Amino acid sequence: MRGRGTLDPANAVEFDRVSRHFTIHHERTESFQDWFIHRFKRDRAATETFYALRDVSFSVRHGETLGLIGRNGAGKSTMLKLATGILEPSSGAVRIGGRTYAMLELGAGFHPELSGRDNIFLNGSIYGFGRKAMRRKFERIVEFAELERFIDTPVKYYSSGMFMRLGFATAINMDPQILVIDEVLAVGDVAFQRKCSDAIRDLQRQGVTILLVSHNSEAVREFCHRAVLLSGGRVVADGEVEGVLTEYARLQLQEQADAQRLASEPAPGGEHARARIASIVMRDGAMQPTHEAGPESPFTVDLTVLGGEDYPLDLALRWRTDLGLLLFESRCTLSPGPAGEPRLARCHIPSLPLHSEDIVLEAALCDPLADVVIDTTEAHLHIAAPKGPLLRFEHHWSQPATESQPLLRALPHR
Repeated sequence: MRGRGTLDPANAVEFDRVSRHFTIHHERTESFQDWFIHRFKRDRAATETFYALRDVSFSVRHGETLGLIGRNGAGKSTMLKLATGILEPSSGAVRIGGRTYAMLELGAGFHPELSGRDNIFLNGSIYGFGRKAMRRKFERIVEFAELERFIDTPVKYYSSGMFMRLGFATAINMDPQILVIDEVLAVGDVAFQRKCSDAIRDLQRQGVTILLVSHNSEAVREFCHRAVLLSGGRVVADGEVEGVLTEYARLQLQEQADAQRLASEPAPGGEHARARIASIVMRDGAMQPTHEAGPESPFTVDLTVLGGEDYPLDLALRWRTDLGLLLFESRCTLSPGPAGEPRLARCHIPSLPLHSEDIVLEAALCDPLADVVIDTTEAHLHIAAPKGPLLRFEHHWSQPATESQPLLRALPHR
């Protein structure tokens, strides 16, 4: 445990009025002579103090998954580095109760000249595991990463996908009590991403505490029990996931409106080019968020659009297999709305005709006049049914009477 004070036994992580600042240098010292001259300048405002975090307080209970969201530069990554001990707070206390593993960058600590095998054992030793313990983990890591053929090849020859798979597989097998994840869930192809998601859920079932940073609102909805919103290094919202994501959308709207007021000229392509898809939410028959659906069940897709309220915009929703085959496409037009308010479009399907497949839902926001795509996003849907035909059509069989009917009856069945 790090930090002053006593950690509440119910909590795995506590931030107690934590601040962290950095010194920004505005002048570059090339030599000792430059340093000496700058030392005696009257105007020595060559540096400034930047606060990445200011007076941040929150806690995470054992077994809880907390989502950290906010714009780039809000302080999320600094917070994770404080939680893992990479950085120390400038003031306040960070208290940690448990063995922590950081997935801040997949493959961090891997040596390019060493093989995958050697890097696995090296990474294990960094986290305190001996060779005997790592031999037990080794087969699980290699099998998960799907790198059996290349495990004795130096990792400098790995593709980026192979490198990330090895990093993720190593991370989840280090028996963490607290797992810190910074934007590393989009690993590899769709099938491997699903495998990674299943691994995270398995860790949750084991009671692992998880801190997750992601700009993907769907990942936060899928995995997190609670969310914290950071802005300018401060906590501006802490609570139930949907409420915090809504507050994040409002914050972005306000920042967007402020930027538009300050802009001296409109954005290229017109003001509607600032519009974007804020979220795509899939819902089951009870209107609960979901990533799974059953065949012939009711299904709803909610899309929220921010910005460009003065303009009509087109929304396209495309259903594809994970191999890219287009199954279905539907479009609607969003009417102009009140300034600063999000616009919601809902697509309801009374009965899903899909019976067996993993589906990618693509949403595209378009300019209806220029037919230009302004923004896109996607979500993944698993059809919970036994393997079989992809589609099921409403149909029935009949046997119309014909002159040859008696002959048909006389033929043996084959």
